[in-house]
Amino acid sequence: MKTSLPYIFTFFLFIFTLIKPAITLGNDCEIGEVQVTVLPNDSTGNCNIWDFEATVLPCNDENEFEVLLNFEYENVGEEGFEIRGNGNNYGVYEYDDLPIVLGPFLADGVTEYEFEARDNQFEVCYDRTVINPFICDTSVQMSGMNMEIEECGGQSYYLLLDFDVVNAGDKGFTISGNGMEPQTYDYDELPAQIGPLSNDEVSSYYFIINHNSEANYGDWKRFIPFTCVSLGFEEILTIRDYLNIYPNPSRGLIHFKNNGTSIMKIEIYDLTGNRIDHFDLNHQSVHAVILAEPGLYFYRANDGISSVSGKFTIR
Repeated sequence: MKTSLPYIFTFFLFIFTLIKPAITLGNDCEIGEVQVTVLPNDSTGNCNIWDFEATVLPCNDENEFEVLLNFEYENVGEEGFEIRGNGNNYGVYEYDDLPIVLGPFLADGVTEYEFEARDNQFEVCYDRTVINPFICDTSVQMSGMNMEIEECGGQSYYLLLDFDVVNAGDKGFTISGNGMEPQTYDYDELPAQIGPLSNDEVSSYYFIINHNSEANYGDWKRFIPFTCVSLGFEEILTIRDYLNIYPNPSRGLIHFKNNGTSIMKIEIYDLTGNRIDHFDLNHQSVHAVILAEPGLYFYRANDGISSVSGKFTIR
């Protein structure tokens, strides 16, 4: 009697040939109708986020504080980054937005505030930082921070930094930012000189002040671009001698007059770099601006051909 095993084996081999998935090797793997893309070993594109720092800004009267967040980065994606922490999503930002300010948060002496910065394109590219619980009354308190321009001429200028502080300890403070290497000072060295910095009308500088006794606590300032030639307190004639700003200094009301034939675009900034007003100034016209808060203000004017920046003072 002949066995039927050879026929059974041949039958199953035929069926297997019909249903066998097609498999090709390489960067794209085809398994039946499913396309699988093989990623390179480094799927982050060498993205790196590091030195994530959270600086606690001065508390308000309700025992609340804001946080200044900043970090170093390289080879990041083009979709910005996201800030999360304590179960909250604080939003999506561009890398050019750094440093950013979040808050207010309650200083209840119990809550530990966590912050994570994660690249939106490369998910494994991130860094984290933590602010330990504290109460505002016993932490470093800083107020009245002021920066004045001095020794402005040629291609550079210096800033003179001053502020009031309590509960600061005896370890001094450190100034860092995109315009300088970190420098440490004693409190009795105030006011402290920063510079030289470029007055090229392009470079924007920010400065972060940290107290060395409690490194997470401090304050910050941003300086917008300007040129030294536009810093005089006399009546300012610029953009081909067509723009007139008066009186300077002022007690709250200042006029912008266009003596030319072109429309000028005017922007006004406060000392922290926030734009507080902007308007078009028609030819042979005057625009009045009322500013109630005393201090130093900057303006930028552009007539489509050239631009100029300067400052004025409200007393």
